[in-house]
Amino acid sequence: MDVMQAVGPSVVPLRSLSPWPRIWAQARRALILGVAVFVLVMPALFVFLWMLSLALKPDVENTAYPPIFIPRSPTLDSFRQILDGSPIGRYTMNSAVVAGGSTLIALVLGVPAGYGIAKSQKRGMLGFVLIARMTPALSYLIPWFIMFRAIGLNNTLTALVITHLVIGLPVVIWVMVGFFDGLPRDLEEAA
Repeated sequence: MDVMQAVGPSVVPLRSLSPWPRIWAQARRALILGVAVFVLVMPALFVFLWMLSLALKPDVENTAYPPIFIPRSPTLDSFRQILDGSPIGRYTMNSAVVAGGSTLIALVLGVPAGYGIAKSQKRGMLGFVLIARMTPALSYLIPWFIMFRAIGLNNTLTALVITHLVIGLPVVIWVMVGFFDGLPRDLEEAA
């Protein structure tokens, strides 16, 4: 004879009404993340502070043993020596001209080229762009030198702009092809 028993509703424990366990878990997670970030950032911060310390100390303190971290008599003489002893303003201007010129020309040439490749039916041109991008820049070094010497551009900013342009133009075209491929056809037709 089987005996059947009625089983009442099972009791499910309710969640704790107190928010503290959740708050403590979030605080623990934040603390662990903060400690991890601190451990990862401290070496870089230490190097930066050491460079700043070296820049603000006189030469006598820079070569002292044991090393002095906090300068006893901070000075800006190192910066004065750099600014007075070298044409750093001209160097900075040269860098700005080369970077700005090569970027502007790469955009002027690369955006239409990227649009043309993206909208054409022949996708083989993208392979040439990829090959140009993958070719190491050092492999162009000797041909560039011979070419720039032959046309009288040796040791000029124009040669440097052309060099940066040859390296950067395939990147611009590659990015623009991806951008124009992602545009909806309706947007192009609406224009």
